[in-house]
This record gives sequence, structure tokens and C-alpha cells, in this order.
Amino acid sequence: MASGSPSLALVIASGNAGKIREFAALLAELPFEIRPQPEGLEVEETGATFAENARLKATAVALATGCWALADDSGLAVAALAGAPGVHSARYADSDGERIARLLRELAAATSASVGAAATPAFTFSTAATTTPPETTAIPTAPAAIPPLASLSAAAGRGERPWDPSRAGALDRVPADQPPADQPPADRRIADRSARFTAALAVADPSGAIRLEVEGHCPGLILEAPRGAGGFGYDPVFLVPELGLTFAEMDKATKGRIGHRGRAFALLEPGLRQLLA
Repeated sequence: MASGSPSLALVIASGNAGKIREFAALLAELPFEIRPQPEGLEVEETGATFAENARLKATAVALATGCWALADDSGLAVAALAGAPGVHSARYADSDGERIARLLRELAAATSASVGAAATPAFTFSTAATTTPPETTAIPTAPAAIPPLASLSAAAGRGERPWDPSRAGALDRVPADQPPADQPPADRRIADRSARFTAALAVADPSGAIRLEVEGHCPGLILEAPRGAGGFGYDPVFLVPELGLTFAEMDKATKGRIGHRGRAFALLEPGLRQLLA
């Protein structure tokens, strides 16, 4: 994909208009002709992880179009629901409103059941780095330009404590030798609403080979009721405690900077520029 190539078309492997708009904004500074995936093209998401599904979609769309393809698989994992809805986030119900309603209903049931129950080990989100195939160009695990948004896996590599649902407000900046503070019952109920958005990105060349892949994460809390009129999907109930805002209350620039997709793109961009060189 050298700069002298006759075509710099990049197909976004998604039928989700909200995702395509976000990617168009993120890619605005790069010399790509952004195209949506062909209408009617459906790729079965059979992967067990976001990364596997992103690879499947990037490869399928690249082969179908003969163009470079950028695929995203993303979703919400909720600690009290043992990581659900996870890779099924988009298929949790038939519409955004129904998906949010189901999430809040199931989370209310889970947190109610946990009150007064004997303590059980907290569900912990994996901090393992994305596996990179041999032919893939490796991307640094943390963008130096925005240290507060360093990836969770990079934090673990630096000896910092991996993110734990009971510490959702701390992100990944707590030193490994600092023990978590004792929490009163109310705080434990809040911790039960801990969640994390993940975005896995994969870039395939026109032959379908995966050339780049990364993951970005954004931890937060699930509110009891929606707030904000922007965004899409679960955005109205996903609160980022450090800002006191849901994704749906943020302007596009803020969400692009701290959101899971923006964080993933910050890791992907250096590799895209290398491919364009």
C-alpha cells in the first residue's frame, strides 16, 4: 500500500453506520478513500473473541472487494454478568433500546442476587495482548503520546496491577504494590456494575492476509438508566468515571480520544502509516 499506488481505497468491514462514521473521522488525516462494505455482504461472526471476529471480517471483505479492508469487532463485557454480552453484544436483542433494556434487567437481577451473598472471586477481564500472526506487522502496545490511555496489557507489562472490576475508577494507573482499599457494601454494589468496552481492529490486504491487528479497551460502569442523546449501542448507559460522562454525553472528539475504538486506533495508526510509506 505504498503512497504511489493507483488506489488507496480502504473498505470498512461493517454495516453499522455509527462505526463507519467513527472510522471516517479517525482516518480523516490519512490518505484513504473510505468505502463501506458492499451492501448485502454478510460475514458470519463465528469467533470466540473480538480479535478472531475482526480477522474473519477483514479477510472476507478484502477478498470480496479486492481492496484493503479494516474490520472492527467490539462489544461490552460486564463483570457481574461474567463478561456478557461480550462477542454477542450486537446480537443481544433486536435494537439498541432492547439491548440496553435487557442489559439493565439482567444486571439488576445479578446485583440483587449478589447482595448479602458470600464473597466470591471477582470476574477479571483478561489483560493478555492480542496474538499477532507471523505475517502481521506488530504495533507497540501503548501509544507514548497519550500515557493516561495506555493499554491495560502494557500496564501489566510495566508491573502495574491489571484492571480489576472492583477498581473500575482507577483505570490502569495503580502501582502493583498498592493494595486495594476496603470497600463498604454500597461500593461493592457499584463494583458489581463494572464493565469494559473492547475494540479489536484488523487490517487485511487485497489477498485477505491480515497485516495489522490491535485491541483497545475502556473500563467504566453501567448506569441504572440511560443518559445522553449521542452515540449508539450501549453508549447511554456506559459511564467513564474519570469524566463523569457516559459515551452518549461526550462530544465526538472526547469519545474518539478515550473510547475503546479511539484507543485501538491510536495503536493501529503507526502501522497504517508504515504501510502507506
